[in-house]
Amino acid sequence: MAGRHRGARRAMVTAVTSVVLLGLAQLPVGPVVGDANEGPGAPAFAALTNGAYHTCAILGDGRVKCWGSNGLGQLGLGDTADRGDEPGEMGSSLSSVDLGTGRTALAISAGAFHTCALLDDHSVKCWGANAQGRLGLGDTATRGDQPGEMGDQLPAVDLGAGHTASTISAGGAHTCAVLDDGTVKCWGRNRAGQLGLGDTASRGDQPGEMGDQLPAVDLGSGHTATAVGAAGNFDFGITFNPGLSSTCALLDDASVKCWGLNASGGLGLGDTANRGDGPGEMGDALPAVDLGTDRSATALAVGWGHACAVLDDGALKCWGLNGNGQLGLGGNSNRGDGADEMGDLLPAVDLGTGRTAVGVSTGDQHTCAVLDDGSLKCWGRNDNGQLGQGDTTQRGDGPGEMGDQLPAVDLGGWRLTTAVTASGGAASAKADTIVHDGGTTCARLDDDSIKCWGANGYGQLGQGDVVTRGDGAGEMGDELNAVDLGIDPPPRPDLLLRRAGKPWRGDDLSSTDGTGQRVGARRAPRGRATFFVRAGNDGEAPDALRVRSATTTPPWWLRVRYFVGRSDVEVTDEVVAGTFLTGVLGPGATATVRVELKVRAGARPGRSVVVVLEVDSAAEPGPVDVGSIRVQVA
Repeated sequence: MAGRHRGARRAMVTAVTSVVLLGLAQLPVGPVVGDANEGPGAPAFAALTNGAYHTCAILGDGRVKCWGSNGLGQLGLGDTADRGDEPGEMGSSLSSVDLGTGRTALAISAGAFHTCALLDDHSVKCWGANAQGRLGLGDTATRGDQPGEMGDQLPAVDLGAGHTASTISAGGAHTCAVLDDGTVKCWGRNRAGQLGLGDTASRGDQPGEMGDQLPAVDLGSGHTATAVGAAGNFDFGITFNPGLSSTCALLDDASVKCWGLNASGGLGLGDTANRGDGPGEMGDALPAVDLGTDRSATALAVGWGHACAVLDDGALKCWGLNGNGQLGLGGNSNRGDGADEMGDLLPAVDLGTGRTAVGVSTGDQHTCAVLDDGSLKCWGRNDNGQLGQGDTTQRGDGPGEMGDQLPAVDLGGWRLTTAVTASGGAASAKADTIVHDGGTTCARLDDDSIKCWGANGYGQLGQGDVVTRGDGAGEMGDELNAVDLGIDPPPRPDLLLRRAGKPWRGDDLSSTDGTGQRVGARRAPRGRATFFVRAGNDGEAPDALRVRSATTTPPWWLRVRYFVGRSDVEVTDEVVAGTFLTGVLGPGATATVRVELKVRAGARPGRSVVVVLEVDSAAEPGPVDVGSIRVQVA
């Protein structure tokens, strides 16, 4: 039982707690859980982001590691050497980014060639390319490409007197942050008005443009933002091109507003007029995106020319550029660039029979969504296998390619997906070779590992080579190695359930809500039922496990008691309080708790209740396996 869980090959979600995937595949996260060591139980990583050709992760202790392209110091390692493209560069050989004395990261966002981190004191630090002032330091000098530029020598972005940040998003050549008061500030390139300031002047590239001198974006009367996404094409920090540069914000009333370049309808306003590049276009004059009658957004992703929103009913709607089927509508016509294309007239993406979305991420020309059943689906451009289907066939640009016809991404075994990020690049020069990095996708799995597939010209997949993955048969699933970040695997508790006389359920499976590992019984009043909970150490080191009830107060008509194994030693109070511990279990060892249920006299037939049970490591916070017992009155 040691090692990873096995079973049907599908990606499943353990938790997407209203996670919003924004900007260049930024993954906003809450505070990092875990202490400052890498002992068993510390989460392997807490956040993940893709840039054009580089990838970064926040480890469970708040450290940041980045790999892939580094020509402009975007990895934050004080040089310009790529990492992950040669053997021996990953794992413990990959240095952490120096964020400053005592500083750790809460969130990370990779732009095209720059990277920004939200630190534990809610300050923001950015490094890498700095053309147009995208690092927010009042100049255009690159940071992180030379020794002595990181750590305490790297200034924090000046957000204004007394202000800190709550979320960040790095776009192609601009950066945005939601501040502690819900206002939005953006800096960097502004050729299309993507900073939302009513002009096209860059900010942050000259002294006196940041801090209190940088205006907040006018979101409209009384409105604040809960999240912001910055996107855009890029220019390697050397030349300028029009790009597909836009910004969207999820507001406090769950509406969405977008500004910047609108050539393909990416702002969702039914035209192709830019917004934010001239006076009188922001604030109350900027309409919210019409998502449909009585619909609002719970999650938002901004790609390079298209955007997607998860709606309050779990539907997914995408608009803007659609040349490769990235909108998932079975064609390649743009949406949102003409009248009568938004609102109720914009179809939802067909995710499959009965399926809804809980998270979404957009690359430059492909889109990925995590579904309510835990599966991961991707569509759009696929020239480098970024859809994870073992081929290079686009999906979503023709009829019959979405819905039940679109396979879920195979991530191996019963590994569970907790988040996904998608990115994309353009034809680019590396040394004397032309490398077309058309897109990379990375997924965060339930065992706190990372798997990446797609383009790999700079080692952004973290495999120690430049071999593309996902574009050929036999490259996904168990054949796709997790990225080696040089950290110990966390403990893997395994919870099994059975009714007396019945087989065990849940061996080598994982669940966070208990629905996938459920047993039950139907009993008349005064009837009894006996169940067993087996807690197993599925990790690679000795560990004590905690067995607890998440149902602390069952209904009056059901009595629930807990005992050690088949003994008469009752541990009900301990299980309910979450203090019951097994002894130290070696790898593969198990301990059993007996559950005795009795339906009391007077219980009304048809009533039912679900008793939820959890097992996790007693040593440190880490993975939790959940099962449930359903009892119905006959």
